[in-house]
Amino acid sequence: MSTPPVVGTHGVLPFHDMKEVSETIWIESISVPESLQNSGIGRRMMGRLFRIARRRGYTRIRLNSSVDVLSYRFFKKMGFHMYTKPDRNRVVGMEKQLRPARMQSKNYRLREKIEKYNY
Repeated sequence: MSTPPVVGTHGVLPFHDMKEVSETIWIESISVPESLQNSGIGRRMMGRLFRIARRRGYTRIRLNSSVDVLSYRFFKKMGFHMYTKPDRNRVVGMEKQLRPARMQSKNYRLREKIEKYNY
């Protein structure tokens, strides 16, 4: 059986700042091979990252991007906005606020209560 090709990678870390409680994750890197860009892979990767972050209680995602590259436009389409001005290398900090994770269904909560009382 052959190994499927890598179609994208990303690195994500909790964001630590002495001034704020870390409800933020930091996207260190995200990449999709040029031949596969504009095929929806990056959008799906980011969507999955948003869902995982919400489930783990994060409320914000931050990253850096150069304003001169295609990824800047991609991140803007994904809902990110600048929170810093461009530095002399034209790199900006970008962030996206996440909606809280959806409430669990009533059936799931009911099952949890039943299991709790059965012990």
